[in-house]
Amino acid sequence: MKNMDRVFNPKDGSFGYRKAGDRNYSLTGVGVLSKLFWLGRPDKTVRQGIKNIESKDLKYSGADCILYSWYYNTQACFQAQGGAWDWWNSRFQDQLTSNQSEDGSWPPPAARKLAATTPASRATPPSIGLSCAPSCWRSSTGTCPPARRPRSAAESRAVRD
Repeated sequence: MKNMDRVFNPKDGSFGYRKAGDRNYSLTGVGVLSKLFWLGRPDKTVRQGIKNIESKDLKYSGADCILYSWYYNTQACFQAQGGAWDWWNSRFQDQLTSNQSEDGSWPPPAARKLAATTPASRATPPSIGLSCAPSCWRSSTGTCPPARRPRSAAESRAVRD
């Protein structure tokens, strides 16, 4: 955890790779998720990381669409629950489903700038995208039960504040 604290940027709530601020958005979900798993609860860095994730434009066609980071952001917000999950889930689902091609694949996001000429390049976005989606999205009902006991209103506010 010392390294996670070392690469955390308190100015914007992001987690870096080699030093604070060197990756901004792409590794913040990794940092938040790691801290949540390690501590078993949100702390100040988790709350700041969630705010950083929420501050970014969540658009599949946007420059910040890096599906690798979306995977970890999904996991981090899901584990944080409360307002973080509600915010992420509503936006992520819309982006994932509205950008799916008729053949069931997804074109590479704008941030990737890769030509979708090979099966592998068209397979990567859906495989990451679907691994981001909790299994309940892939079920016939499409409803997600709570991951764990519902948080109280105070606990939910603590994650967001």
